[in-house]
Amino acid sequence: MNWMRLLAVLLCAFLLTACTEPEAVTEETEPPTPAYVNITSAGASDYYVIRSDATNDRSEINAAVKVRTTINDATGAEIGISTDWEKNPVYDHEIIVGNTLRDGLEIDITSLGETGYIIKEVDGDIYICGGASAGIRMAVDYFLQEFVKDGQDVAVPTGYEHIVYHQFDIPALYIDMNRVDKNWKIVIPEKAYSKEKQAAEALQETIARKCGFLLDIITGDENVPNAFILSDVKPEMNGLHTMHIDGTSFIFRSSAGTGIAGCTQRFIDLYFSRGTRGKFNFPGDFEYLDLGDLMMVTYPDTK
Repeated sequence: MNWMRLLAVLLCAFLLTACTEPEAVTEETEPPTPAYVNITSAGASDYYVIRSDATNDRSEINAAVKVRTTINDATGAEIGISTDWEKNPVYDHEIIVGNTLRDGLEIDITSLGETGYIIKEVDGDIYICGGASAGIRMAVDYFLQEFVKDGQDVAVPTGYEHIVYHQFDIPALYIDMNRVDKNWKIVIPEKAYSKEKQAAEALQETIARKCGFLLDIITGDENVPNAFILSDVKPEMNGLHTMHIDGTSFIFRSSAGTGIAGCTQRFIDLYFSRGTRGKFNFPGDFEYLDLGDLMMVTYPDTK
C-alpha cells in the first residue's frame, strides 16, 4: 500500500512539472537602423536635378539651379541638371524640382496652395514640389537647410515625406453662421453681359485666393441657396449699390452706372483686399447700402 501511495505522489509531481510553462527568456535588441537614400557619397553622385521644360518662370528655374549648385558647393559632388523634355533621358536617380511631367507623386500639387509644398522620397527619387512658384522656392530652401551641410554627404531617409499646406488669410467664412465651402456657388443672370461674367470671375478668384476653394459659376435667380448671387433685380432707387443676406444667399443688387460689376468689386475692396485675416461671419441682418455720399454698412463679425 505504501508503495502504491509513493507511486501516486511521484506521478502527480511529474504531471505538475510537465504542465508548468518554461520561464520566458527575453533578449534586448537594438532598434533597426533607419535606411537612407544617399544623394552623394565621398564627393560623388549619380543624381540629376530635373526641372520643367515648359516653365518660363525664372524663379522656378533658379530654384532647380540652386539645388544643384548648393549640393555641389557643400559636398564637391557634381550633380547633373536636365529638364523633363520628352526627348531627354529619364535617369536612374533624380531630384525633381517643381511641377514636371514626372508622375511619382500621388498628390494633387495644386491642392497644396500658393505657398504649400511637398518634399518626398519615392523609389530613390526626391521630389521637391510646390502648389505654385512661391511654394517651390520654400520647398527648396527647406530641403537645403535640412539636408545639405558643408563637408557632409547628402542623405534622405527612405520614405521621407514633408508636407506643408498654404495658410489662407480667411480659413473660415460664414454667411449667417453657415460656413461657406467649395459646394457653394456664384450665380449670375441667364442673360449676363461680359462685365457681369468678369465680375463673377473676379469674385471667384478672390475667394479662392483668400479662402482656398474655387466656387462654380452658374446661372440662376435669387432663389439659389448657399450662393453669392449677382442679381439682375434692381433697387427701386436709382444709383444704388446694395448687398444683403436672405437665408444662406448673399445677394448683390445695383441700379448704379457701374452696375452689378461695380457692386461686386466694392464687396471685394471692402472685405477681401485690405489685409483681412482670420475667421469672420456676415450676420443675418447684414446690409450694405451705397448711394454716393450716403453709405450704410453692417460689418461682419470677427471670430
